[in-house]
Amino acid sequence: FCAIVDRMKYYGIKTGSDGRFKKGDINPRTAELGTERIGDHGFVEVKVEHPNKWKKKHRIIYENYYNVKLNHRDFVVFLDNDKRNFSIENLELVTVRELFFINKNFDFDNATTELRKSMIALAKASVKLTDIKKNRK
Repeated sequence: FCAIVDRMKYYGIKTGSDGRFKKGDINPRTAELGTERIGDHGFVEVKVEHPNKWKKKHRIIYENYYNVKLNHRDFVVFLDNDKRNFSIENLELVTVRELFFINKNFDFDNATTELRKSMIALAKASVKLTDIKKNRK
């Protein structure tokens, strides 16, 4: 990182940032629990632990509603592709294998809500069929 900063200084490249927090910015380390921010790829994140543990809001809502604990191989997708619509009817759980099938075979990002539901159902069926063929559970 220091080498990059040195090169930027050498060539006179300015980033527009002096590295300090501006008025109104949230310091991720000192933010209170429950603070929301816009994180990676436009997802709303909620601070859940100190000093710096954030979790995606739609995952929290899904876990609380269905009283389950999601792991890193579980994904909650938005059926209408609106990352601010947190209604439980808009959230659907898919596994990493199902998501791989969807991304490999379909244009999920540009699909309608009904088409997304069909894609997920087809992915679940395909993964289940593969498991049965390979005697997995």
